[in-house]
Amino acid sequence: MKKQEAAALAKKMIDNANKYGLPLKKKKKK
Repeated sequence: MKKQEAAALAKKMIDNANKYGLPLKKKKKK
């Protein structure tokens, strides 16, 4: 995967997380 594609995918995931109010840093904690 290209760096640009990886960065775009990461940004998309972050945007989705922000939209749904999911805490990214606590993703692995249950």
